[in-house]
Formats: sequence, structure tokens, C-alpha cells
Amino acid sequence: MGFALDDRVTEILQIYQQHRDRMATYRNNMSEDIQFNTPGGQWTAEQVAALQARGQAALEIPYIMPQISLQKSQIIAKPPKFKVSPIGDEDNRKARLFNMLLDWVWRKSRGDLQIDRAVTHQLMVGKGYLYIGYDPYIDNGKGMPYVQFVHPLDVVPDPESRELDEQDSTCMFITRNVRIDRAKVLFPQYADKLEEMASGDWEPAYTGSNPNQENIEVYDEVLSDDHSHVTYIEYLKRVAVKKYVMKYNDPQGKVQERSLYEEEYDALLKSLENDPDAEQLLRAVQEIEETFVMHIQRTVILGDEIIFEEVLPTRFYPLVPIPYEHYGNPYCVSLTRKMRGLQLEVNARRSLMIAHAQASTAAKVLVPKGSVDVDTVEENWARPSAVIEFDSTLGAPVIVSPVPLPNALYSLEAEAKKDMEFVAGSFALSHGDSQSVGDRTPYRSLLAMDEYGSRRIGLIAKHLYYGLDIIGSVLISFLQYYLRKDKGRVIRITNPDEYDMQVQKVGIGDMFNPQEVDGWIDDHAMGEYDVQVLVGSMAPTNRHLELEVYTNAFQLGLIDDVEVLKKTDIFDRDGVLQRKGMMAQMRAQMQSMEGTIKQLQRDNEQLHDESRQKAIEVERAQADRNLAAKQLQLQAEYDKRMLDLENAIDELRLTQKEVKMEAKIDKAKKASKSPSK
Repeated sequence: MGFALDDRVTEILQIYQQHRDRMATYRNNMSEDIQFNTPGGQWTAEQVAALQARGQAALEIPYIMPQISLQKSQIIAKPPKFKVSPIGDEDNRKARLFNMLLDWVWRKSRGDLQIDRAVTHQLMVGKGYLYIGYDPYIDNGKGMPYVQFVHPLDVVPDPESRELDEQDSTCMFITRNVRIDRAKVLFPQYADKLEEMASGDWEPAYTGSNPNQENIEVYDEVLSDDHSHVTYIEYLKRVAVKKYVMKYNDPQGKVQERSLYEEEYDALLKSLENDPDAEQLLRAVQEIEETFVMHIQRTVILGDEIIFEEVLPTRFYPLVPIPYEHYGNPYCVSLTRKMRGLQLEVNARRSLMIAHAQASTAAKVLVPKGSVDVDTVEENWARPSAVIEFDSTLGAPVIVSPVPLPNALYSLEAEAKKDMEFVAGSFALSHGDSQSVGDRTPYRSLLAMDEYGSRRIGLIAKHLYYGLDIIGSVLISFLQYYLRKDKGRVIRITNPDEYDMQVQKVGIGDMFNPQEVDGWIDDHAMGEYDVQVLVGSMAPTNRHLELEVYTNAFQLGLIDDVEVLKKTDIFDRDGVLQRKGMMAQMRAQMQSMEGTIKQLQRDNEQLHDESRQKAIEVERAQADRNLAAKQLQLQAEYDKRMLDLENAIDELRLTQKEVKMEAKIDKAKKASKSPSK
């Protein structure tokens, strides 16, 4: 998003010098804190000379750096976990895609290393900085956003900033002195002009004055022998940018909304000039709203010339501070500065104790003048069987012992150490010192005490989480703007905690014809998203307690043994999980086969029972059929007998009638032959 440049170098440099002058004291404090945390840098030259004049050594008992290391281990024990959620009705699948993309950028940028340096300077000098940029040449020329640590001595903030994240700043500067030979590599297009831009006058970033007794080099700008260098300044400020908000119907009839920068909008209209379907596509557009939004303008100055200027696709400053203690201005207080006095007290007391011990082992002798030969006494004093002559008439020698140190001196040193632990919020138990709580303290009590002792660290860690939220928002804006040119880009995403690998294809589809690739919405440039880092995701966990919790959950049947195995320290966990997977498959197959066999056995028994039941039914049916046939036979015999009986009865009746008829006839014949008649 470039535009025409104008000559504003003088104005920008004046603002830069004003802001740099305002932070001169703070820069000196940071330099002193850096020096104070290097071995041999806790004593000033005057203090070292005074100690040596008294026969004492400039001893250092470092307590600050161990506290810084412990707090780092409690703040950034694990990589951050980003949580992206859509604003509005956007698809949640794209939010999950951004989760993976943020992890991908973090891994490619070696984010753990960058955040380690930022948190180190947060604790050591009061503030660390993380910078989000875009390099079009990395990742095999495909380009990608990155996260990088910036040394706080290279940053000139706005002195009027009042917010902890410095997002209320009017402008911010990143500056450094670059050697000419390195500048030619970084800016080859300006190789011919770099010699003219070179300057012999330079202001070092490091301004510490304490001498280093161990000859350790601290942060400094080691330039060429003749100090031939060129000044690099990156100027960040807020500007208003014109944007077009376009609402249109996608092929599915759903209303979509897309924000376009002015040059994007012009490019879209130009692409539609020769498109035969332009009229149909434009009919899908419901509304185009012209608006202005605040963005960050980045101006790069090399020497006295503006070599590059662009408007970044984000409303947040890409330079994110990680402060320790913020007091309403950008000049934060460090843990080192709060503990300097106690550290010097411990050093002074220990130096005094050692000097007293040396004085006690080397006795001082007072002898009368002329009574002994001093050179002979010094030569033979340490010999166990030495015989030294002296003139007793002049007086006897007197051995003078140093005054014993009061016991309060030792207790005061112990109190100073406790005070340092209290100030830092990291106690001896967190360092693994079991003597501070006793050998008979119960295991769970130790865990509870360790948790209570690390709660204050959570307040310091929140400053880091605030900054990471801004970093996530800036990275999403960069991914939406810069990755849109990479259609169909394949990104390999590895999750070491879950022992799997996923390959996702991301890019941007046609505005009026969004595509889906591998199940993900390809047009990831659409929509607005809110991102936050899960608080506590970077905090350490007690491995033994965590394993105990997972074991109890496994025993209750809430999780499987694979989840428990992931929480162990077994070296070949992948191999064990793979073998367990194969064994689980074989076990599942065996169980499946056993189940099949049992099912076949049950089926066989069921078939056998059914067969027996069928046989019984057949026997019953056969018996029923025989009985029916017998009944039919008997019925037929009965019917036949009944018929014969009926016929016999009919014949008998007929015979009876005939007999009666014959009897009547006989009677009539007898009556006709009777004389009476």
C-alpha cells in the first residue's frame, strides 16, 4: 500500500531527537541494569579502588540473575496457545484455521527464542519489545509474517504514552547504527549512495559506565575501525486510510462483506473492465460504503533519505512492549533496579566477612622498636619450627587479633537475601531449596507452597499475555493481507504435543466465487477475528503432580492410557505409542475375532435349539397329521355304519309296513269270509 513520497527527513529526525533526549535517563538506567547483571559489573570504579585500598576484594554474590532465570522459567515454560474466535457470523472453521496459521508463524519465526529474549529484558531492564513484520523473500521467496525481538535500547517510544501497551503513542522509532559493509548487503539498491551517507559521528546505544572486572562485553555497537556507518531509522505513526466496505451476494445467496483498500478497490474495478460477466457480478453488489480507518504508516530512513514507505494493514503498532512495572509512562522499572540496593548490601557484607577471615588467619604483631629484626620475623613467622631471637629488655611482642564480627552481621545478610526473594516474588523453595521448609514437610504441602509462591509471577506474566494478544491481532491482519496473493499455498502444520501432522491449503478465492479447499474456507481474508492467548498456557506444570492427576483420571475411566503416557518422561514415547497402537489394533482384532467366535457359538446354539424345536414341531405335526387321518378313517367307518344302519332301519320299516299291510289284507280276507258278515 505505497504512495508518493515527500522529503520529510528533517522533520522526522527532529521528532526522533526530541524523544531520544527525553529518555536519556531511562536509557542510562537500562545500560546500568545490563552492566549490573553481567559478572564483574556490580561495583563502580571508585568502589573497587576503595575496597582494594582496604585490602578487600570486590566480590559479587549474584542473586538477581537467578531470580530472573527462575521467573522466566515460570512465565515462558511453554509456547503460547492462541485462541481465535470470529466477530459476527463468520464461519468458525476459519477461526480454527487462523489458530493453526498463528502457530505456524510462531514456529517459523522461532518465537520461543524471541520471547525468551523479550522476557529476559523485561525483567532485567524493565521492558522487552517484540516486532511483527513481513519479509517477502523468506520461505523460498513466498514471503511470510514473522515475530522478532527488538532490543529496548534500539527503541525510542513516545514520551507522552500513558498506556501499558503504548498503543496510544503518536509515533514510535526503531533505530540502529549499521556498518557500511552490512548495509550494502541489506540494501544493495543503495550500495553506490551508502558511502556518501556514511558518518563518523555516532551515538552508542549502550551508555553504561561501570567497569567490568571480568572483561565481559555487554551490548554495544562494534563498528568498523573508522566508525564508518549509516544510521537506520524506522518511523511508525498512525494515519487515516480510505477503505471501501463492499456488501455482495455470494453464489449461495448469502450476504458477504469485504473491506478493500483504495488500491484494491481500483484494481478490482480495473479487472472487471474486460470481464464479460462484469455486469452480472456487479448486480450481486448491494452496497459500497466509503470510510476512513486508522492504520500504521511505516517509514524507513537510511542516512538522510527515505528509502521506503508503506501503510501496514493493521490498526495496532507492530512494535509491542512487554513491561515489568509500568507507572503511567514508557519508562518502566525493572526487577534489577528494585533489587540493586539489596544486592550491593550482600556484596559489601560478604566482602567484609572474607576480609575479616583473612585478617584472623594472618595475625598482626606489635614489637618494641629495635627488639627484633623485622625481616627475619616476617621470613620465619610462618615456619612451624622457627626460632626467632628478640631483646626482651626492650619489651615483649604483642599479638593483636581483630575484633570479632557481631553475629548480627551474619543474620543481616540472611535477612537481605530474604528481602530479595520477597521483592522478586521467587522464594528459595522455587529454586529447589528444601532446607527452607524442612525435610519433613508433606509432599502436597510443598506443592501448595510452591503454587502460592508463584502467584505473584502471574501478575508479571499478564503483561506478556496483553502483548501477545496484540501480536495475534497484527499477525491475523498480516495473514489476511499478504497471504491473499498465494493461491493454493500448502502449509505443513506440526503439533508435537498431539503427535500428528496436518497439511492445510490456504489462500484467497475469487470475491464473487469463494472456494473450499480441503474442507476449509479458502477465502480467509474475509471476516474480522478476535484473538487472545490463553492465560496460563505458558506456565509450567509439576510433572509428578500432573502425572498423578492423569493416573487418577485413568483409574476412574475418564481418559485412556495414551493420554497418561503423553505426560510421562519416557524417551521413546512415539515408539511406545506406535507399538501401543499396533498392540491395540491387534488386541481389538483379537477381541473382534473372539466376539465373532462367541457370536458364532451363540448362533450355533441358537440354530441347534431352533432345529430341536423344529423337530419337535415336525413330530407334533406328523402326529397331528396321523391323528387327523385316523379320525377321517373312523369318521368314514362311522358314516358307513350309520348309513348301513339307516338303510337297515329303512328296510326294517319297509318290512314292517309290508307286514302291517299283509296283516290288514289277511284281516280283510278273514272278515269277508266270516258268516256273520
